This record gives sequence, structure tokens and C-alpha cells, in this order.
Amino acid sequence: MAIAGPNGAGKTTLLRTALGLVQPSAGSVELYGEPVASFRHRERLGYLRQRSEVGVEAPVTVHEVVAAGRLARGRRFGPLSGADRHAIETALEQVGLAD
Repeated sequence: MAIAGPNGAGKTTLLRTALGLVQPSAGSVELYGEPVASFRHRERLGYLRQRSEVGVEAPVTVHEVVAAGRLARGRRFGPLSGADRHAIETALEQVGLAD
């Protein structure tokens, strides 16, 4: 699923609400049929920034961007495990970006 719309349409507010960072002033937001407050499967969520560059002062590789997705698996610091490295390489191969 993707969220798209013009500036000011509420895309960022919806995302911030889905992440539990803000409360809706009316209505509710659910993720996979569960209220945001009780949703426990954050590893099912991903975010792709609108801008193409992460930072001019700190460029990153495609491998590093994909590796950052492994943070949702629970561990926040330390070296990648063998399972992490395998998952990253598999994902890159599946989309044709291994090289």
C-alpha cells in the first residue's frame, strides 16, 4: 500500500498517527484491523522517504538502507547476524539490486 496526495493533504499526519506519535482529533486509525494503540506487529510496517537522497553529508548504499529495515526485528545495536545478512542479500537479489 502507498499513501500519496498533494501537499497539505494529511499524509504525514496519517503516518504520525499510525506510528502512535499523535492522537487523532476525530475518528480512529487501525493497522491491519487493529487499533494503533494495541498494534504489536511493527515489523510489518515500512517507510520510504519522498526524497531520493538520505543526506549529502552522509550518503548511504542500497545495502545500508535495506539493512536498516532489520532494526524492526528487535535488536537496535550491534553487528548484523548471519540471518540478517542472508535476509538482506536475499531481498536485494529478489529485486535485482544485489550488484
